[in-house]
Amino acid sequence: MKILHYCLGIPPYATGGLTIYALDLVKSQMKNNEVFMIYPGYKNKNIKLKKIKNKENINLYRIDGLLPLALTYGVANVNDFIGHKDISIIKKEFDKLFLNVDILHLHTIQGLYPEILEYFKNNNTKIILTTHDFYPFSLSTKLYEDELLNIKNNVIKSLNAPSKNILYLNRYPFINKLKKIKIIKKLFNKKYKIKDDDKIEEKYYKNYIIESNKLYSFYNDILNLIDLIHANSKKSYEVYNKKCKNVKKLLITHEKIKKYNIIKNENDILNIAYFGEEIEEKGFNLILDVLDEIYQNNKNFILKCYGYDNLYKRAYIKYMGHYKLDDLKIIYKDIDLVLFPTLNIESFGFVGLEALAYNTPLITSKNAGIKELCNKDYIINDKDELKELLIKIINDKSILNNYFNYDLEIKDFNEHADDVINILYRGES
Repeated sequence: MKILHYCLGIPPYATGGLTIYALDLVKSQMKNNEVFMIYPGYKNKNIKLKKIKNKENINLYRIDGLLPLALTYGVANVNDFIGHKDISIIKKEFDKLFLNVDILHLHTIQGLYPEILEYFKNNNTKIILTTHDFYPFSLSTKLYEDELLNIKNNVIKSLNAPSKNILYLNRYPFINKLKKIKIIKKLFNKKYKIKDDDKIEEKYYKNYIIESNKLYSFYNDILNLIDLIHANSKKSYEVYNKKCKNVKKLLITHEKIKKYNIIKNENDILNIAYFGEEIEEKGFNLILDVLDEIYQNNKNFILKCYGYDNLYKRAYIKYMGHYKLDDLKIIYKDIDLVLFPTLNIESFGFVGLEALAYNTPLITSKNAGIKELCNKDYIINDKDELKELLIKIINDKSILNNYFNYDLEIKDFNEHADDVINILYRGES
């Protein structure tokens, strides 16, 4: 089978769960298939392909001249993200490389011109999109159950979003290193001062709704060119099935996830862990609010934070720094409980799957895709439920011994890769 993947790139061009999954899938499929990967590159008047050397020996191409990538920054000017392109200038090169491609597997729609998908449709290629986020319906990529909150979040993001030229500049790997410099960081993280007691002026709402609908219409046209939507969780399925045709659910994983029986180190206090950015939408502020209240009466816990951030000073917080996936076997020996109480709808959540794979109890929210693999008694709906549950566990952490009283299935990645080919690509039941 000849397969072409379109994603945001491989390290150092891209990072995160989307990149991990796409790269692992490509490497697995390369064993028995002819596999290519393309990723959006630099600003250019015309579409150009450039072969990129890489240590994984992937047939990797950078495709320049695409639309800008908003990533998670938001969209400042929707017209910069809408466009059409005559691809006849690149057709000969496309024909040489991709004429007989059986599957075009998209991991994002960002950057794409409809004409690129039309080229593959005209050549009888099956087009599949894996739902790593909700960008087609929410320009910040984040989606909330509350529509008003969703609009407000997108408006704030749009007011703070970088210009298209900054976004194109962001495609250069050296920029990620320069972002540590304060003046460069400000280009990507403007701070719009909301007026009138934290209320966004009505004109911004009206303008956002009118303008964003143009872009949503453009993305709807792109979605209509896709043959199958691969929902990576039940939560993703619920969102995409309301707006798209032909949606199929298949849980995802990555190559380093297997079921491990980690022997925990003995600790008198409860070791709680949080992985990732210290941001409100991931539930970090909720965690702090709850633990601040609990700490006044019970100090028998510690919160270990893993990631680049080091924003909050608390007596109960211990910052552990950045980590690699290969470190998890060691890390999880000293963790009793992982918190992932995301406030926005999370399509899946590898952090949660990693915790469960290392036989570590997980508390998550009703908004997380990973909740379908979690113990149902540890899915919270609000602050009060999180506080009540944590107090119970801190007072007697032995109750966590009964967490895995259900049949937890975590597939080996190669088995998952076979499912992708058989269920998604070939359409077998």
